[in-house]
Amino acid sequence: MYKLTKATSIALGVYMILQVPGITVEFVHLFKSSSEILEKVLYDYVYFVLCLNNVANPVIYYFTLKDFKEGYQKCFLCCGK
Repeated sequence: MYKLTKATSIALGVYMILQVPGITVEFVHLFKSSSEILEKVLYDYVYFVLCLNNVANPVIYYFTLKDFKEGYQKCFLCCGK
């Protein structure tokens, strides 16, 4: 049970860290308009980070939970037990 709690806590922490830029940009955008170039770069960065969040969870679970690791190996590497 401890490993599952640890993996979930890590995944939640990564989720929160990767969501902060998007939330911050949207909050600041409510009160101040910026140049179009800066806005485009900022939104591209935020979009990249949000997509990175979707990639992070399976990686976290793979390295922290033995059952997930075995399941991934069975599905993707065809070398499961």
